[in-house]
This record gives sequence, structure tokens and C-alpha cells, in this order.
Amino acid sequence: MKKQVILLLVLFISSFTLFATDDNKLVLSGKVNDQHTRESLTGVKVSIEGTSISTYTDLNGNYVLFVPRSLMGKIVFSSISYAENKIDIKTALTSKEINLIPTE
Repeated sequence: MKKQVILLLVLFISSFTLFATDDNKLVLSGKVNDQHTRESLTGVKVSIEGTSISTYTDLNGNYVLFVPRSLMGKIVFSSISYAENKIDIKTALTSKEINLIPTE
């Protein structure tokens, strides 16, 4: 339980942070929500298009993704029952909340 609380605290603090881990990598982080209900989405795949770099959102919809500085492609957000959303990595530097549109 204590580990979970610490992990959630760390994720919360870092959820709106972009910083360099070393000279070659960035850490992108943010939150994914349902566009209509604004509820956070768990288990959304967050990946860099054309690479094997990926992660999934946690129980609160937060994600953290390590990206090489030299990579300036698109981040892809995908989940069952939602339309895929792609944004430029540059856009992700300022946009910390991503909304997915449910498919009907």
C-alpha cells in the first residue's frame, strides 16, 4: 500500500512535467481523458509512431514516455472503443491533456 501511494504521488507530481533525463532523452508525460465525459482513461496505449517506444496509461489516465531528443515524430494514443489520436511530439511539449473520442 505504501509503495502504491508513493508511486501515485510521483506520477501526480511528474504528470505535467517535461524534463531531460540525460542529454539524449526527454520524458513526456500527461493525462488521457474521454472527450465527452472527461473521465480519465486506463490502459490507453501511448506510442511513438514507427518505433517500438510505448507505454500505457495508469489507473488515473497518466502516462510517462521516454523519447530520444532526436525523434520528432508523432505520439499515437489508441484504445479499444476510442478513435486513435495522433499529435506531434512538439505539441506534446505544451499539451498535457489528451482527449479521445469514443467510437459508437
